Amino acid sequence: CDPYVKVNVVDGDPMTEEAEKPEWYSKHDQWSGETAHREGTQNPVFESRLTTSDSGIRARSTTYVHFRVYDHESISTEDSAIGQAVVHIDDVLKDLWHNVKPVALAPFRQKTRP
Repeated sequence: CDPYVKVNVVDGDPMTEEAEKPEWYSKHDQWSGETAHREGTQNPVFESRLTTSDSGIRARSTTYVHFRVYDHESISTEDSAIGQAVVHIDDVLKDLWHNVKPVALAPFRQKTRP
């Protein structure tokens, strides 16, 4: 397993059925980034610092941080989806996520949060 995390700051709930459409992110994405791959592990720890551009992001009542974990596939053109987690931007701005904490992942296509 060679996991990595894609992180997006989006305006709108990424756990809706509408968000499964490919064009959804192009309309709602404020920022995106991803971690490096953690090669050969099934228990990855991601201690990565991802930074926004100088313009930053705009925190709105509908803004979420969407974490999607994938397994990098070296022999395939598409990486395998492992799971996802969503955090409302208000929780981030209140420093509720300042310390390292585990996050339960929901399967892709699940429309409720764990």
